[in-house]
Amino acid sequence: MIKRRFSTKFDERISLYSIIFHFTIKFELYRMNLIGGSSVEDMKNEKFVRTTLRQLGAAQTYRGFDYTIDGALLILEDENRLKYVTKTLYPDIAQKHNTSWYCVERDIRTIVDVIWNNGDKEMLLCMSGENLEEKPNNAKFLKILSEYAAKMNQNHSCSGSKSFNDEKCSGENCEKLTRIKNQVKKLEEENKKLKETIGWMYRMIWDLINRMKDSR
Repeated sequence: MIKRRFSTKFDERISLYSIIFHFTIKFELYRMNLIGGSSVEDMKNEKFVRTTLRQLGAAQTYRGFDYTIDGALLILEDENRLKYVTKTLYPDIAQKHNTSWYCVERDIRTIVDVIWNNGDKEMLLCMSGENLEEKPNNAKFLKILSEYAAKMNQNHSCSGSKSFNDEKCSGENCEKLTRIKNQVKKLEEENKKLKETIGWMYRMIWDLINRMKDSR
């Protein structure tokens, strides 16, 4: 009698722990933005923009590096933010990083200066699809960066898209852009595997809970 009571309580405790574990895992996955297609898409865009900035010659040590990434991602969500850069875009980035919109504007401008003066200007020209005769301002640069990310997500290649200037986009530039595109493809495959792994974990935990319920 005592043994059976102990066994029942033990089974109930194991079942309770399993349910708690199940919901804890699910909550953590949501918190880490690992569930949902849009979150995976955001992760892919963030990694692509980060890689592109490094390819252009911007170092990650600059404070404006992350500001620029956030700006491009926000514009990808809503391109109307370009119309109100100082009123909405900069303040949103500043709030995330606990700084002022003026610092955001200044540090993004530093990134543009570094790329224009010491970075891969030809790659920037290729990305823009036009002949930039002078350094673009922050809004123009963020527009180029976000539109380029959107085009690459739609599998537009450097040489195959009419949006790119074929005269500017040749030789070494196209090789660099092809490498970036291959990196994006690799990230897409990794994200797909990640989603499959999460789905497998979810099913495994749920099956375990159902088995424990049936065995009671």
